[in-house]
Amino acid sequence: MKKLYIFLIVILTIFAISCTKQEVKIEGNYKYSVSFLKKVKFKDINNVTLGDTTYTTGEVTLYWDLKKEPKDTNIIIEKAEGADSAYQQPISYQLQKTDNFRDQIANAGKYFYKVSIDKNLINKYSIEIPELTIYSPSTKDTAVSTKNITIYFNKVNGAEKYNVALLNYKNDLVWNIESADTQITYTGKELEAGYVYNLIVSTEIVIDSINKVSLTSESHFLVNKK
Repeated sequence: MKKLYIFLIVILTIFAISCTKQEVKIEGNYKYSVSFLKKVKFKDINNVTLGDTTYTTGEVTLYWDLKKEPKDTNIIIEKAEGADSAYQQPISYQLQKTDNFRDQIANAGKYFYKVSIDKNLINKYSIEIPELTIYSPSTKDTAVSTKNITIYFNKVNGAEKYNVALLNYKNDLVWNIESADTQITYTGKELEAGYVYNLIVSTEIVIDSINKVSLTSESHFLVNKK
């Protein structure tokens, strides 16, 4: 009886091992890049009393470069937003040795992507996209002077410097500066009263030396008439 019991255990163990999905190890280089924009603008720069509108948009690009040329197989991409669960309907297409996958996104936050080959998980991307917001000057400000302007926006973890640019209503560059501070005093020429300007702040976060998250925030503001 004891021998029969041992025999059954061995058979069940072998069966369990044979049914277990073996993970395929495919060597290669995997990385990602992100570009994300938040823009607050007047609905009509010729009539700012109509109010403003805000929109956000971005793109996540997953890259891979496999060590060996794949043989007639498919790659499967799965995506989840907010939590590492409830993945959306997978996307499948012919695998190339060196290729990328682009995904359009509408919000900042956490994104998860699983990359599989023939249903075997080979890489997983966990991406966090922070939001860069200009606090001042903004469309809500009613007392922006032609000079002595203080620019203020939120600090982004991992960002070492910010590029700040100011454009006039003709979309010409008026002033530009690079700074590590999130509160900056405008030092350019006096602005024209009664006109709308566009303030642009951008930064880049480098994660693990190879992955990049590029953030841009734009905001219209009106300079008070004298």
